[in-house]
Amino acid sequence: MDPAQVEELDGSGNGTGQFTDPWRIGNAGEANALGYFPVPDDPLANTFAMVNDDAPPCDCAMTQVSLRTPMIDLAGVAHAALGCRVYHDGRPFNGQAWIDASTDGNSWTTVKTVAPVLGAWQDVLIDLGTYDNGPLYLRFRYNDASHWASGFAVDDVCVFTRATNDLVLLRATNGDPSINAFSTSARSLTYSFVPV
Repeated sequence: MDPAQVEELDGSGNGTGQFTDPWRIGNAGEANALGYFPVPDDPLANTFAMVNDDAPPCDCAMTQVSLRTPMIDLAGVAHAALGCRVYHDGRPFNGQAWIDASTDGNSWTTVKTVAPVLGAWQDVLIDLGTYDNGPLYLRFRYNDASHWASGFAVDDVCVFTRATNDLVLLRATNGDPSINAFSTSARSLTYSFVPV
């Protein structure tokens, strides 16, 4: 964790002199204890790592807090990738989240800016091929932009080797999705199969 501790704030936003860990393991009920960080309980009773700006024990300033992995040895690995799930809703002002990578744990490159999505976990897949055959560190970073905010949750982190020919279907439609299927003036349902 970086920083290792953050200062708790009082109701007026003043420091209390009490410090706590910014990241912890919890569940959806704990995340949404005060109603401001509605992480979906999916799957039921799931636990995950989270930085939560407003639930106990922390009503804290969360400017640039991060959770780092230990060194991951990719020696002999080709086509590395990161798969994980994240929850980031950016509410209510301008909370921001990123995933960074490094070869030394000191110099970082942002490999993913996490867009805010309300009410759903996001599945993340990141190509880490530029880090093949070497050491890798990952960092999950959050910034509440010095405002009252919700938080950032991370789950199911997996670094793996992708197949040489990796195919992912992101969206499939049966016809032209820009034309109403019930329009009599234009045919939109023209495909009966998709050649792969």
